[in-house]
Amino acid sequence: MLWVDKHAPREIEELSIHPEISRLLLKQAASASLPHLLFYGPTGGGKKTRVLALVRRIFGDAVDKVRVETFTDRESGTEATVCRSSHHILLSCQEFGVKDRAIVQSIIKDIAESTTLSGVSSFFAAPKASSVPPFK
Repeated sequence: MLWVDKHAPREIEELSIHPEISRLLLKQAASASLPHLLFYGPTGGGKKTRVLALVRRIFGDAVDKVRVETFTDRESGTEATVCRSSHHILLSCQEFGVKDRAIVQSIIKDIAESTTLSGVSSFFAAPKASSVPPFK
């Protein structure tokens, strides 16, 4: 385990930057159905730390049991490294280059094909417009 990962905040209350985003995420997590979320922003903005703290709040320590898989896009043959637990998926679109949209779509389709019918219906939630700015 990297030193940075070992000493990263594990609870969402420990995060001091972007408290408005933390409050919004906690409010969403307390609701009956949390929509699927995509986070974007520059490197080092705290996206991964915040997401892992939120997912850990919702699902407990089971999110730390991550398996690393290699996904190969059927059309382009591009390989992508995907880290996933039974509750979340983590991937870095930077390694995909200009084909990032197509590869992410392929990963979503692959997950949808291998998920139960109830899981598929919750997976395709309509995206909501957000007034929260991206991480900076």
